[in-house]
Amino acid sequence: MLNKKICFSENLYSLKKEICTTASELLNNKSLYIMLERFCNVRSEEDTDFNTFLHIYFNDEGYVDVWRIPHLLMDLVAGNCKFHSALLNDSAFRAKFLCFFGEFYNYCVKNSELFLISNDCLVKFDTSILEIRKNQNIFNLIADTYCKVLEQLKNYREVT
Repeated sequence: MLNKKICFSENLYSLKKEICTTASELLNNKSLYIMLERFCNVRSEEDTDFNTFLHIYFNDEGYVDVWRIPHLLMDLVAGNCKFHSALLNDSAFRAKFLCFFGEFYNYCVKNSELFLISNDCLVKFDTSILEIRKNQNIFNLIADTYCKVLEQLKNYREVT
């Protein structure tokens, strides 16, 4: 199952072929971190409430540490909510994070051109089929990861 890795280059998002079959691989890749950082910068400039959310919940000694977000996502996917009970016990955080995560998902899909196939593929059946299957696999992985995070947020019970 070959998938595609989202890559950031020259202020444009492009695709690079890479094996990526698990949520952990997806959430651990450097390109996703870069896209997350870019998303947070853009949204913070557009919306002061978004900036406040980041400063309240992801502040590390005076600066926003967006690199903590993929670690939270990995733990949520794995069901390790106990590591983040202080955050997850805060219902305001859960509600805001749900919106944040949905916006980030939309940002990735809109800005990565993730599911487009190259012009070379348009003229060759076998290449087109393989390219579309790769896109299908990465979409399934992203959707599955997104759903797992949502399920964990929905089913989380406060720890006292």
